[in-house]
Amino acid sequence: MSFPDKVEAVLLAGGQFKDLPPGEPVPPSKGLLPIGGRPMAARTLEALVGSQRVGRVIMVTSHSADHFTDPVWDGVDHLAAAGERLIDSFRAGMEAVDDPATPAMVVAGDLPFLTA
Repeated sequence: MSFPDKVEAVLLAGGQFKDLPPGEPVPPSKGLLPIGGRPMAARTLEALVGSQRVGRVIMVTSHSADHFTDPVWDGVDHLAAAGERLIDSFRAGMEAVDDPATPAMVVAGDLPFLTA
């Protein structure tokens, strides 16, 4: 099997906060936590979109599409519903891949310093 020029990327951005310090506001999910004024998962998305090897981007999230109208999310091609557990979200993302016979990459949404 030859490796394709571009692979689909599954961006896992559905994790919920469990251990916040008392009194801290609870963000909707870890991926939406602002880092330098932009959601953490949007920074990861920017790296994926900037890569010459990434084609379609699938974002797995526990939020509906109306949470992602800001232009920082323009690189998302498909939204998949997050599961209760990480493995369920992983499975949901992989099931959204166009061709399961080709390689795909899975990336955690909490990598704000990832670069292309």
